[in-house]
Amino acid sequence: MDTSKNDTFKPMLDNHDYKGKPNDFEKNLKAISNQAEKKIEGVASRFSSAVPGYLQRGQGYVSEHPMKGVAIAAAVGLVVGSLVTLAVKRK
Repeated sequence: MDTSKNDTFKPMLDNHDYKGKPNDFEKNLKAISNQAEKKIEGVASRFSSAVPGYLQRGQGYVSEHPMKGVAIAAAVGLVVGSLVTLAVKRK
């Protein structure tokens, strides 16, 4: 597993001695959270701009192939129902 993507914020915390320096640690933690917030906002923005296209394509497909749409919905319902039943039984 490639962990290079997960080490984005690691350099900000490495090579620092925070013992007795809570303000420095808090400043770095705030900087990390601000960076993470910006990245999450970017991903959410890209996702929200892509959703309408997927929705239109799905609606178009169901309009052109109504029986396949019903079959797909039934299959998804069966799978979700089975997963919920398994989850409830495990408790």
